[in-house]
Amino acid sequence: MYVEILQSIKGQLDAILSHCEEVRVYRFDLRAAKDTCLPSDNRTASTFIKRLAAKIHRIKKDTQLRYVWVREQTTNNTNQHYHFVLCLDAKLYLTRKHLKALVTSLEQSLGVSVRWSKAHDKQVNTGLPAFKKLRAINTSANKKAYLEEIFRLSYLAKVRTKDNYLRGDKTNDYHSSKANVKTESNWRPYVDEKQTLTTKLFDTLVQ
Repeated sequence: MYVEILQSIKGQLDAILSHCEEVRVYRFDLRAAKDTCLPSDNRTASTFIKRLAAKIHRIKKDTQLRYVWVREQTTNNTNQHYHFVLCLDAKLYLTRKHLKALVTSLEQSLGVSVRWSKAHDKQVNTGLPAFKKLRAINTSANKKAYLEEIFRLSYLAKVRTKDNYLRGDKTNDYHSSKANVKTESNWRPYVDEKQTLTTKLFDTLVQ
């Protein structure tokens, strides 16, 4: 796995949990619509999340929103796709149907297809958005849920399908929102001694 992508995912979760009491985490894939091809750079992913954030902020201007996307491309496919993590303040009372409607409007305008992940694994489907809920309270149950979510999202950090020769030198493998951690927050995220987010982190899930 790419440690920098793991760190980015964890950084975005920690950032939004430092601002919000409760957070909803969504996972989805962004692909080209049928019989179309995405541009070879990352403009589609960047435009998609920029427009989605604008739509969400029109509902509630000061709501907290964080994201990470990673670019994926297999050696036998000229068309890349993207895995997204979207974190929203649970106090943004946005129903699953409303969120899907916002995304559907972007699908049509950008020529893309979005598939949502189930709440507890990396599989995707075309149904309503499913989310995992995290709470910014330092109890053992919340810590376990937090670690399990990082473990689930670690799928985005896999080395496979991120081969550099499939993209241009100026095309990034991933991108995220700004962390912007609230320093006076009571949220205390798990941090391992070596700051590697690898074996030591995931071993805690089986203790």
